[in-house]
Amino acid sequence: FAHCPDLLAACLICHAMRDDEAILFRGGARFSQTRGYAFNLQFDCPFLGPQPPPVFLTAIDACDYRGWTDDVLGHQLQPDTMLREVEKARAGFSLQHFKDARDHLGARKGKPDMVSSGHWGCGAFLGNKELKALEQWMAASACGMRLLYNTFGDQQFANELVQIVEDLRTQGATVGH
Repeated sequence: FAHCPDLLAACLICHAMRDDEAILFRGGARFSQTRGYAFNLQFDCPFLGPQPPPVFLTAIDACDYRGWTDDVLGHQLQPDTMLREVEKARAGFSLQHFKDARDHLGARKGKPDMVSSGHWGCGAFLGNKELKALEQWMAASACGMRLLYNTFGDQQFANELVQIVEDLRTQGATVGH
């Protein structure tokens, strides 16, 4: 929304999402470049490059831990909380509920097989980025999608995440498929 503020209009017409819902957007012109992250996110300059072709974006709301004063990580590790977050990400990553997007993408490229995400819920909402990365990986896997995880230049986290993924694959871990 910081790059494509015209998508903010959706806040006026879309109802609050349930835990198993996502909102799908198509298009959205890019107007700005930003710098920083979470509480340090700032407008940098107008975006003057060519507009990318219209893409589908999904909005998924993460649990918000602002204002929590005790054991935020402990709460995030509760089974019902983790299930809520995996199901929310699955709702956003799955095209099964979005017939127009599925038909459009299917006609252009065949079945999409990748979703791009990053530190969802980890900035202003204070989620644990290691846990959120794993939750998103599980959700994408459950949808039959590959996850392109953007670490936004955090090379140490990228290396740690690669190691975790390699360890889990070596152990034969699955999401139940």
